[in-house]
Amino acid sequence: MSPELINLIIQATGESLFMVAVAALVATSFGLPIGIFLATSGKGELFAAPKINAILGIIVNATRSTPFIILVVAIIPFTRLIAGTSIGSGAAIVPLTIAATPFIARLVEAAIRDAVGETLSEVILFDRYVGSNLGDGIKSLAIGLILQDRYRTLTDQDADRCTALAVSALESVCKAKLRG
Repeated sequence: MSPELINLIIQATGESLFMVAVAALVATSFGLPIGIFLATSGKGELFAAPKINAILGIIVNATRSTPFIILVVAIIPFTRLIAGTSIGSGAAIVPLTIAATPFIARLVEAAIRDAVGETLSEVILFDRYVGSNLGDGIKSLAIGLILQDRYRTLTDQDADRCTALAVSALESVCKAKLRG
């Protein structure tokens, strides 16, 4: 293999890794709050907004089921608006982010629902911090869990178990870390 070809492969690999990393960070920034909202805003929940939940669910499902190449072509004007061009690695970040956001939202929603189950009534995102002391691309999000059992009073051990399950699910799904 010629040195020129090796250099092209190295450059293309770096650009691909950059595109995926940026798209993953931005998609997680949007997908995490959307997933929390979807997990806690259904009918009969404390943060009930079933109409908004249904509309957002339809948008998420439609975006998830759209083939990527069709999405790329359909949002060329939006990509030009955001990236200033519709070609190159910078422009590819826009459709990658749009395609990844609903997947992350559903992963977060499912992780929260599966981890805590029916005991979880509401998840509240009450603080978002971005600062230089956190590192590049890292956000600090604070969430509150509202736990409720319809048939009995929850104990401290129940609350601790549900909290640990929620934290574990978010750690495994989106590499979240508990700040302390």
